[in-house]
Amino acid sequence: LAAFYGQKIATVAIKAAASFVDMSPVSDTVKSQYSGSLALRHNSGWNTAFAVGGQDMKGDANRQHPWFVYLKLGYRTKALNSLGRMAFSLDYGVFDELNAVDEEATVWGLQLVQSIDAWHTEIFAGWRRHSLDSPGIDSGAINLVGTGARLKF
Repeated sequence: LAAFYGQKIATVAIKAAASFVDMSPVSDTVKSQYSGSLALRHNSGWNTAFAVGGQDMKGDANRQHPWFVYLKLGYRTKALNSLGRMAFSLDYGVFDELNAVDEEATVWGLQLVQSIDAWHTEIFAGWRRHSLDSPGIDSGAINLVGTGARLKF
């Protein structure tokens, strides 16, 4: 079951979605799962996105209560240069008990996208830090950096 919403109200574009799935017929451990998201974009260039979800478990897995929360804040502007629109964003997510009881993962990210209108291209760069707190596992944080380009034709 899913529902979607999209509307522009005054100076704010809104998109939202929600879902629910009965997993009992196809899973021995997951009874159901649910998720929802909301994204807002203001004419000024500021934008944000929020998502949340989780699962209801069954049987021996019922001790586990998996869920996640994700938040992104961004800004888009053409005022910084004559190449095209530039976008910046910061995001954060928490993922709890997705694989095991008392396990928690977090992620932070910074992203930058520069459009080059004359070339129909976007170049991008991003940094993301992943960390995991899991009983019995000694893991350090992982930092990832990525860059690239997208040609639109």
